[in-house]
Amino acid sequence: MFNFVSKFPSAIDVHPNSRWKQNGLTVAGGNGQGNGINQLSYPLGLYVDDDQTVYVADQSNHRIVEWKSGATSGQVVAGGNEDGSGDHQLSNPRDVIVDKETNSLIISDNSNERVVRWPRRNGTSGETIISNIDCVGLTMDENGSLYVVDYGNDEVRRYKKGESQGTVVAGGNGSGNRFDQLSIPTYVFVDRDHSVYVSECGNHRVMKWIKGTKEGIIVAGGQGKGNGLTQLSYPGGVVVDQLGTVYVADCVNDRIMRWPKGATQGSVIVGGNGRGVQSNQLNGPVGLSFDRHVFLNSIDIHPNAQWKQNGLTVAGGNGQGNGINQLSNPCGLYVDDDQTVYVADQSNHRIVEWKSGATSGQVVADGNGQGSGDYQLSSPRDVIVDKERDSLIISDWSNRRVVRWPRRNRTSGETIISNIDCVGLTMDENESLYVVDYGNDEVRRYKKGESQGTVVAGGNGRGNRFDQLSYPRYVFVDRDHSVYVSEWENHRVMKWMEGKKEGIIVAGGQGQGNGLTQLSNPLGVVVDQLGTVYVADCGNDRIMRWPNGSTQGSVIVDGNGEGGQSNQLNGPIGLSFDRHVDFYQHYKSSFDVHPNARWKQNGLTVAGGNGQGNGINQLSYPWGLYVDDDQTVYVADQYNHRIVEWKSGATSGQVVAGGNGQGSGDHQLSQPLDVIVDKERDSLIISDYSNERVVQWPRRNGTSGETIISNIDCRGLTMDANGSLYVVDNGNDEIRRYKKGESQGTVVAGGNGYGNRFDQLYGPTYVFVDRDHSVYVSEWENHRVMKWMKGKKEGIIVAGGQGEGNGLTQLSYPRGVVVDQLGTVYVADFWNDRIMRWPKGATQGSVIVGGKGEGGQSNQLNGPIGLSFDRHGNLYVVDWGNYRVQKFNIEFNLSY
Repeated sequence: MFNFVSKFPSAIDVHPNSRWKQNGLTVAGGNGQGNGINQLSYPLGLYVDDDQTVYVADQSNHRIVEWKSGATSGQVVAGGNEDGSGDHQLSNPRDVIVDKETNSLIISDNSNERVVRWPRRNGTSGETIISNIDCVGLTMDENGSLYVVDYGNDEVRRYKKGESQGTVVAGGNGSGNRFDQLSIPTYVFVDRDHSVYVSECGNHRVMKWIKGTKEGIIVAGGQGKGNGLTQLSYPGGVVVDQLGTVYVADCVNDRIMRWPKGATQGSVIVGGNGRGVQSNQLNGPVGLSFDRHVFLNSIDIHPNAQWKQNGLTVAGGNGQGNGINQLSNPCGLYVDDDQTVYVADQSNHRIVEWKSGATSGQVVADGNGQGSGDYQLSSPRDVIVDKERDSLIISDWSNRRVVRWPRRNRTSGETIISNIDCVGLTMDENESLYVVDYGNDEVRRYKKGESQGTVVAGGNGRGNRFDQLSYPRYVFVDRDHSVYVSEWENHRVMKWMEGKKEGIIVAGGQGQGNGLTQLSNPLGVVVDQLGTVYVADCGNDRIMRWPNGSTQGSVIVDGNGEGGQSNQLNGPIGLSFDRHVDFYQHYKSSFDVHPNARWKQNGLTVAGGNGQGNGINQLSYPWGLYVDDDQTVYVADQYNHRIVEWKSGATSGQVVAGGNGQGSGDHQLSQPLDVIVDKERDSLIISDYSNERVVQWPRRNGTSGETIISNIDCRGLTMDANGSLYVVDNGNDEIRRYKKGESQGTVVAGGNGYGNRFDQLYGPTYVFVDRDHSVYVSEWENHRVMKWMKGKKEGIIVAGGQGEGNGLTQLSYPRGVVVDQLGTVYVADFWNDRIMRWPKGATQGSVIVGGKGEGGQSNQLNGPIGLSFDRHGNLYVVDWGNYRVQKFNIEFNLSY
């Protein structure tokens, strides 16, 4: 398995300079040809699910095999009953995909000339959905239309739901090499614009057919059969990313190639090392897919990302000491994919592993007292994980060596580099190790097997010239192999591009100080894909961000003086990001959706949907909702006077607040209209409408709530990054902000009586606050959404405002509102039974779900109110008149 990046089969996001490890890991088969459950026989197509489960079309075994991530054998999930044409049999299957909507496999059953749908769970037989077709590759678009390569007729056909004949969308003009023809097509990919990409064995090329056109264009190969970078030889599987880059399995050349959009030649990304069975070789690659994860030596962070200012202690924090829950002068750290933290516990001479959520750690290297034995460490300064060998690489500073230590069942380490005054460490995608040699003021790169290494930064004596370093500490290497080094004495971070003799200053370098152009004894450094530098500014007790090319940085964490409070630091050193890039996007108030994102038009019911009622699986005129990180949904169940929690996948909910009959007691609610989660206090904040109060209710085992705001005609709620609460006061036609501890609040929108002037609101219902503290308000009576920038006395219209109506410039009694990081407004258009998207500055919006008339079908809404997105970009809608919450899965997204 080569670790690629993807989100959904038909719209993946890969950085144009991404690299992959050249040694693949076997995740299915690899035990010789055979029909054993751990074997394959001439496998062809494959599908990779979100959890990295692999489905393989095991051609000569006439079966589809499912291999769970990490499994050493597979499970037959379709066929496997010998070669045959029965409903329970397959014959030389060529491809397989998963239809999540019906939880079934769709299989290209080639020798039976049929396409079969087979239940994914406990299926004993399949159903023929297309007959008399010489089928090879398959794919599906976001509308559920199926695209099938008809090899015999040299064409690709699209079958919309329920169709049996299909429509030709590529080829169909006989076999040939004209632009309106295909020759021996094999595999197919469909992008978000419904352009069709087809690999052709006969023409040794990949063609793109834009929707509705009669001819295709060559996007890879087409220069005759060959092994040059402009050529392909019998191409197979094809995948296209969101930039239009084509990835193709170049079968006879035993390589995978990447062709950027518009390029006349490609590049080899894996394979190409001759035909063979070594981990860096391929032998006739056919199927091709990406999983949903990113494995790059570079991270992707939005340039305006913000983080919570109160940190959570995840290791140590129990005073200095050598207890298993303590640390002593910790230095470097490494954060694994599952948020496990490895810490170089310097003065305890050990490496400690802290699992996510653990209250104590586990010693994984040394712990045998300070010393120079193979089983000891002495003042370790940094640690990284080498996943390929499942080992730790440790900067064993006082022993002047770099040690490799097994991550599992470890009793001693192996010295891999000696006589080096080592501090920081990192590794690139080729497994070259970069080590800061503090004593020689240089950074050295050690390729696999090297013992001496090569100087890649500094090495010209101690100093402040551009070809020098002075007491370098930590190092980061980007995807272009540029080296970033923090310098303790020069108070700067330098970037040394590969092969250069001098570096350039990318942070600090203006002398020691605490200004925004300065650093003071910088240490840990990380660089994102935009070239933004993040640095631990040790002497200033802060973490800074320096955008690419800027002459000053900004403080992203702390800057509140040296101390031990949750919003303070005391000499920060190590710095890392987890795979989720855990910056703070507070509650509903900052999320990232690609401007062209689409959502499935058929929603899934995730709460209610069993008619109006007070059963635990029912809702009664629900209003607001909140979606947690794990896709748990909290619903304000208005006429049941309760808040109900629905876990992801649950068929019934759990009452977590109210539910004790309508009333004004501390244990009761009366027509709650909105709910949010205050994670800091692990509590619910509830708009208890008929009681004219806002209530804080414990999220876990809470039996009663506490009134935190009284005498307010409250509707919608939200909270900003500072913990300030924003409440819609419908009766006074205003929005009030309540800072922590305040009881009166401040008007931040409206407050000038009801009306339609820009300084007024009329029937405000829901509110959203962005990262700049601009307030967005939906107005029931003015049929618009207004934006009030912080401190302004008037708002501006950002959606609707053209009178009540169902045109694309209009809204009708809007409710829930959410705004993304681009300023795009998403609004629940209540009476029009639709959710609309209004790009920043646009005068009209577009319908993204609903808009198909009032109704209870999965593609319809009946008075949508509450609106939210989960962390994956899936859309949740409170479908008021259908007494349910609908989830509309995103079809594609793009990280910036």
